[in-house]
Amino acid sequence: RIVEDYEKDIKQKRKLYRDNKIMGASTLDPDYAMPRSGKLKNVDKGVVIEFYVKYTDTMGVGDKLTYQSANKGVIKGIVPNGKEPYTKFRPDEKIHSIASSRSFNARMVTSPIVSGAINKGLIELDRQVKEIMGLKAKPIEDIQ
Repeated sequence: RIVEDYEKDIKQKRKLYRDNKIMGASTLDPDYAMPRSGKLKNVDKGVVIEFYVKYTDTMGVGDKLTYQSANKGVIKGIVPNGKEPYTKFRPDEKIHSIASSRSFNARMVTSPIVSGAINKGLIELDRQVKEIMGLKAKPIEDIQ
């Protein structure tokens, strides 16, 4: 019963993808029996339940971070609550970090303006497609 309740939403989404000929069903969690190999090779009856633990850490001044892959940096300052930057298009959406484009140029990596614009375009396209399909879009904080 626990497994059936968990898989119910996944199966509905998978059917919606299949009925509307939309690619992406492979990104959904599995809702089928796993082959008896690896961890499951000695399981004859029952269900294997895996737990994933999420750890949330608050970043502070001096913590290291990366933008894309080659751009490393250290947090210089934190903007106080109520003083955060925002856009007119989505004023309630958080801007999580601000980076100097000079650091990207110094590392000779992808242009932050071009890659940022492409990423924003893909995120907005994803939101619009989900709205058309009647699915709830994830908040930007949950996109990883």
